[in-house]
Amino acid sequence: MKKIESDSLVTAQIAGDSIKITTALGTLNPVMKRYDKDHMLNTKTGEVVEIKHADKRTDLQNRRSLMKTFEKIRMLINANFLGGKNQLFVTLTYKESPMSDSARLYSDFKAFMKRLRKKVGTYIAYLVVIEPTAKGGWHAHCLMKRLDGKTFYLKNAEMACLWSQGFVNVRRVKQSDNLARYLSAYLGDIDLNNLDDEVKDKDAPKNIIKGGRLSFYPTGMRIYRTSRQGIKKPLKIKNVKEKIEKKYGLNNVSPTFYKSFDIVDSNLNFRTIEVEYYSRKKVELKRAMEKIERKV
Repeated sequence: MKKIESDSLVTAQIAGDSIKITTALGTLNPVMKRYDKDHMLNTKTGEVVEIKHADKRTDLQNRRSLMKTFEKIRMLINANFLGGKNQLFVTLTYKESPMSDSARLYSDFKAFMKRLRKKVGTYIAYLVVIEPTAKGGWHAHCLMKRLDGKTFYLKNAEMACLWSQGFVNVRRVKQSDNLARYLSAYLGDIDLNNLDDEVKDKDAPKNIIKGGRLSFYPTGMRIYRTSRQGIKKPLKIKNVKEKIEKKYGLNNVSPTFYKSFDIVDSNLNFRTIEVEYYSRKKVELKRAMEKIERKV
């Protein structure tokens, strides 16, 4: 498999088992930072610049922005939810369908978390992602965990009582789960077999519109939120790739995924951006197998 050359200057993000390496350097301390929903602040000059919003999520620029948001969600999941007895994956839905008020969902969720923490008797950290149904209503997927590492579990009926808005589904987060991939793939697509949000035939082959849900997300909407405590951001490093390979044992290892694409910079010059991903578990397994083979 093709991979980024070792002498390339890259940006690496380390999030749990996942390592992302890209030749898109960005900056660890960006000059432009969001001031409010309509403006950006130049941290060097103090200038406030207006953001030009597109009208629809279906616009190409906003679709790209949305996919970047999904990427951030994937990395946050990888950095914080590796599976364990202290972690749960909870889906929250409404009795009424469709419930189309996203502001209400976040308000209801905030009240739900307050009741949940009181019942459990300790702080519960979370990452919640809002998702549109095929009919344009809203529900939420929430990853949550006890920060003290103790066992955390409530039955569906108990969690539904705390939610008080409709139905819930509670399941343990296992180390084998790839929730980052599941959520990022599912959030953008619509299953044509279940347009009424009811599973008519769970064994039927899926008929998916790729990106079908994207048009349901209003421009500027906050798709995900995290608790103020207990959710760490992925570690971000900018360096020559060779040094990152040495630090994380990636020498002579092929990435689990590689892609490249062309962009046009501000001077109208074409540039190829390369991106690759590594699974630290797979790298460790490969090293272990090589060690065994050398002894045989």
